[in-house]
Amino acid sequence: MKNSYIAVFDSGVGGLNILETLVEKFENENFLYLADEDFFPYGVKTKEELENRMTLITKKLDSMNVKAIIIACNTASANSHHCNKLINTKIIEIITATANYAKAVSNNNKIGVWATDATIKSNKYQEALNDTKMCYPVKASDLVVLIEKNLINDTTLLVKHHLDEIKDADTLILGCTHFPLVSGVIRKFNNDLQLVSSNKPVSIALKEYLDENNLNNTTNEKQIINLYTSKIDGELKEKAKRFNINVNKVEYLEIK
Repeated sequence: MKNSYIAVFDSGVGGLNILETLVEKFENENFLYLADEDFFPYGVKTKEELENRMTLITKKLDSMNVKAIIIACNTASANSHHCNKLINTKIIEIITATANYAKAVSNNNKIGVWATDATIKSNKYQEALNDTKMCYPVKASDLVVLIEKNLINDTTLLVKHHLDEIKDADTLILGCTHFPLVSGVIRKFNNDLQLVSSNKPVSIALKEYLDENNLNNTTNEKQIINLYTSKIDGELKEKAKRFNINVNKVEYLEIK
């Protein structure tokens, strides 16, 4: 079990941002990453569609004998709580950990949340932040497609508009794994805002799980990273080049 892979999944490239962090921090661990490109984008799907998809994906990954499944997507995390009862593999979701981290670093206890429409509609972040002075939830699915296509320069007007929506918050949760990729654009308008992505909270949660269950891989001589896409003609191989990840292979994985 110690030598088993750690699975990470998202609807597209956003989760590769988290994978990049995990690969660096857990250099003895092997990873597999699933980009669910065939179902992209998650943020505009219905609750029922998302829950059904999460069931299919977690069951598929569980069948691959992984030792943990990291849902590197806020929308998926908000619609996956039922999956814990369906499989034996540990599922690490990112909303609770990210919200708690944001509360710890905020100085004025006012926190903005950029997330997909589906995540905001789920109220999961609002519930996790209900003990703050103010929470400003912002539906920002309009950014996701542009970021997925690497059209970062085209996000400027949307970024400015969404920053205005969080008013006097001193901390912004980047509640979609695509959003750290526009951090540079955000900084053009506000250099003081504390930006909280899920990378560090997820790393902490994974380390705690591996340590508590004695599952750290201590014998690995060469890290293996395999990427999978749910779309036959997917673009994952090309998109992955944007990240500092040494990929062993990219393959199609049927989800049904």
